[in-house]
Amino acid sequence: MMTETDRSVACITNSMADLRETEEALFGILDYVLRKNCREDFSAEEWEEFILCCQQLDKLEHSMHKVKAIVVSWYQAPG
Repeated sequence: MMTETDRSVACITNSMADLRETEEALFGILDYVLRKNCREDFSAEEWEEFILCCQQLDKLEHSMHKVKAIVVSWYQAPG
């Protein structure tokens, strides 16, 4: 059975994986932003990839909120 600490560490580890994935997504977004001027400049496939990269940013934000909650709970004064 996993303890609360084990679950917390697993959550943080998963968030670190999300961070690495998001780094790749940011490079993808930057590439598109530098090459495209408007939505019409994207092919359907490029637009889908761009949207997936943006969704990865949202996933990271959610993960960071979870990590913040874990860290705060670890360091709150007892009682």
